[in-house]
Amino acid sequence: MSDDSSTSTTSTSTSSTCHPNTELDITPSPTILSVSTPLELEKGNHAGDARNLISIDIAKYGYDDWNNVHSGLTSHENSSEHIQSSSTFLNRSKLKNRIDKGLQLQIQNEMNYWRNVLQRVVAVVKKLGSRGLPFRGKNEQFGSNKNGNFMMCLELIAEFDPFMSNHLATYGNPGRGKTSYLSSTICEEFISLIAKKVLNVIIDEVNRCKYFSIVVDSTPDISHVDELSFVIRYVKREIQEDTPADIERFLKFIPNVGHKAIDMLNAVTGTLEEFGLNLQK
Repeated sequence: MSDDSSTSTTSTSTSSTCHPNTELDITPSPTILSVSTPLELEKGNHAGDARNLISIDIAKYGYDDWNNVHSGLTSHENSSEHIQSSSTFLNRSKLKNRIDKGLQLQIQNEMNYWRNVLQRVVAVVKKLGSRGLPFRGKNEQFGSNKNGNFMMCLELIAEFDPFMSNHLATYGNPGRGKTSYLSSTICEEFISLIAKKVLNVIIDEVNRCKYFSIVVDSTPDISHVDELSFVIRYVKREIQEDTPADIERFLKFIPNVGHKAIDMLNAVTGTLEEFGLNLQK
């Protein structure tokens, strides 16, 4: 009796699976991938162990700690699981038999193209900055004799560089909202990034010195905003033939300090603390 029942059940199951007119039940399993939210991890429910995330319905809760989303993303990007996954993805991307090989090649060519553009832009920014020359002119139009030193240098490069010549011909005056990496916006961004790098080098040199002195002076700028210029002088230990022993470097402008002694003192001590310079030296 049990054998017949088993045979009947098997036959029915096979029939419902293979018969073309039979409607199959494809309702997904109620089991849902469950993980703990960062908020619950912070409360210590799972002792911060990301490998033991259980019993929290992600479809119901999701990620609800949006006030700390930056720290959450940073923690994820630095996790060993993410690093391992990214490494695996890059290794698989190098395979020649990928189905999206053409797409990956197109992406790589696009990256190389814009990287070559940025290399030339950075070179111009570094040269103009090292000479203390102004960057911008009265307009931002290639072909104009009033577009400033930045665009003029790019035009000069384009006269001898076919790559830059083609780029200017294609993206030279695109207008707002179009990517060219030739506008004053990208120029100022590179100026800011390079300035931070130079400032870090100066601070490192000062910290290696035994003593340093400061020079401050208050003066209004072109918009009549009173600014305190902060300059530092020190003796560099690693003396080179073309480098003077005593060096004077400008660090920053401090706006709206005031002319009282206590205001200037607070500005000076605050700036020294900002740059991590020891007042005792």
